[in-house]
Amino acid sequence: MGERTILGTALVAGLLSAGCITSSKPTAEISPGIFEGQKPRTPAQFEALRALGVRTILSVEALPWDIGPERRHARRYGLRYRDVAMLASPFPPREKAVKKALLILHDPTLRPIYVHCMLGEDRTAFLIGLYRIYFQDWPPQAAWEEMLRSGFHVRFTLRGYVCYFWHHTRKPEWAKGPQLPVEPKPP
Repeated sequence: MGERTILGTALVAGLLSAGCITSSKPTAEISPGIFEGQKPRTPAQFEALRALGVRTILSVEALPWDIGPERRHARRYGLRYRDVAMLASPFPPREKAVKKALLILHDPTLRPIYVHCMLGEDRTAFLIGLYRIYFQDWPPQAAWEEMLRSGFHVRFTLRGYVCYFWHHTRKPEWAKGPQLPVEPKPP
């Protein structure tokens, strides 16, 4: 492998993980049957998810070398696995990907479900924020504040996510309808 190829690969990997920093986020139940946290890596972490009753993992990681091994581990532990690629980058996520991830998260047949990105902070908090607005009728400001408390980083490398969030605070038509019940607001 040439020096340019190595540098190019390092640059691409750096850009793809631009929203992530080092962290250790514990698993948390953010709503009945919906858990969030960081990427499970060890047998003990997959066992812990099973012990919580998790039936499905929703990963929003985008790199194939992350997705394939995790899918195999999830199957080994009897867990369903869904992935929706969302890059941690300065560019906004694709609307199609956001919709797909939120519909998976809202599907009661997949619960209990565990959603994560690499560290369970930026992309995960972003999805939970929109989930709160679309399916739990939270005001956008309350969802934003929870995103920040959950570890979402407001910085240039995630500018697209910030813009997307604030331009999508109205419940879209696909999130309405009789087949998609509104979950109760928190007390």
